[in-house]
Amino acid sequence: MSFRIIFILTFLILSISSSYSQSDNSEKHNDIKISFGYRQSLVMFNNAGQFNVCLEYFVSDNISLDYSLAGNFSSYKTFIHAPLGLVGGLSLLSESLKSDYSTYDYLILLLMMIPEGVNYYIPMNEKMNMVPYIHPLGYDYVIDDYSVTGSVGMKFEIEPFDNISLNPFAGIKIFYKHQSATFGFDIGLLFGIKF
Repeated sequence: MSFRIIFILTFLILSISSSYSQSDNSEKHNDIKISFGYRQSLVMFNNAGQFNVCLEYFVSDNISLDYSLAGNFSSYKTFIHAPLGLVGGLSLLSESLKSDYSTYDYLILLLMMIPEGVNYYIPMNEKMNMVPYIHPLGYDYVIDDYSVTGSVGMKFEIEPFDNISLNPFAGIKIFYKHQSATFGFDIGLLFGIKF
């Protein structure tokens, strides 16, 4: 599937979801979820644990935009994961600081706001949601190699208390840079707080 098709599908899902968002303001809905946790990645036969920070912005009750940062900075294995928009925006920002192209500042800011992907929350009961996700706009730096990545997987949101959740997840990652398909796997646990 080409990058253009993935982008168009993501845009359509977001457009449809925002048109179906509830207009009833009598019940407070949480718009932001911040999660911290641990991710174990197996990428190109390299295994590494990473600290993970995720920000989710809910565009409706069931759909959220995902921004995820992860990293492991050991002396022999360096793994970094970030949204592609953030990496691209910071790269352009560093170039614009070298010259006087301030007209691009707003475009750089918009680029940095592009999410990595979309999560869809499917209620199972009052305390649990099943959350399939698609994240086509990731960026990974693995040891001495980097690539634009996409991932698809499943999270479970377990809420033992209001607005506090445990989120085990597992997913498959594909690296777009390589000529033949290169896959990786992620598994982990996040602790989330909704605001």
